[in-house]
Amino acid sequence: MAWRAMTEADLLVAMSNDELELVRDTALANKQADPIAAAILHVVNHIRGFIAGNPNNRLGAEGELPESLIAPAADLLVVRLPSRVSGLSIDIGDVRKKAAATAEAMLRDVAKGVFFIEDPDTYDEISEAANDNAPSMNDKDLNFSQTAQDGI
Repeated sequence: MAWRAMTEADLLVAMSNDELELVRDTALANKQADPIAAAILHVVNHIRGFIAGNPNNRLGAEGELPESLIAPAADLLVVRLPSRVSGLSIDIGDVRKKAAATAEAMLRDVAKGVFFIEDPDTYDEISEAANDNAPSMNDKDLNFSQTAQDGI
């Protein structure tokens, strides 16, 4: 699986087009900017923070997520977007809130290294620099021969 940018089409897996348009129309009617792109960017950056929280992970290009984290991102967005424009959330039985909580738990597992994410094809330069400067441990060549012990 590859890393890629999240799209509105990905969001439509977790919510209906009518709901998405209702969120958009409500924001625009209140003289706000279209909230969809900004909300996607916010959640993508939130998730990238968890990915970067584990020094063994590498970040893909800016704005991209691994394919395996696109659905959890949609689960987070489906709860956050309606609250952005006066709480229009439709969540019978708190199914969406539970999915968002599961997504957050998965992200904590990503940061702990318990949930594996694939390496990106191209790395974020900042992430790559951080990994290059990370401390590393090399096996020390221990020499305990008799001649190495002279003078002790």
